[in-house]
Amino acid sequence: MTKTSMTPDIVAFNLAVTSKKQLLQSLSERVAQHGGLCERMVMDAIMKREKLGSTGIGEGIALPHATLPKLSATITLLATLESSVEFDSPDGDAVDLVALVLGNQEDSSSYLASIKT
Repeated sequence: MTKTSMTPDIVAFNLAVTSKKQLLQSLSERVAQHGGLCERMVMDAIMKREKLGSTGIGEGIALPHATLPKLSATITLLATLESSVEFDSPDGDAVDLVALVLGNQEDSSSYLASIKT
């Protein structure tokens, strides 16, 4: 079995947020600035995915992800939180570690590979 690893494009430490929505907004802002993207488009894509089901995976970790049209490369952001926030995780634990992954809508294979890692 081949092992791969995800290297984040952006790292943020001790984000001071108090809610899931505020967290996702802060992540959207940072990714948009880094990638030259429209912040509203990033937030809308993330929220659309969250409506399908929480991307909280348990044990204090969330993996929000979404696709955007014409994104030239997968973008990843790793963030720690100053205080944990509720994220509707299956185990009920609040989240304090987040890995956001954005991929290209037309080429989902590399995006999906990043999430599986």
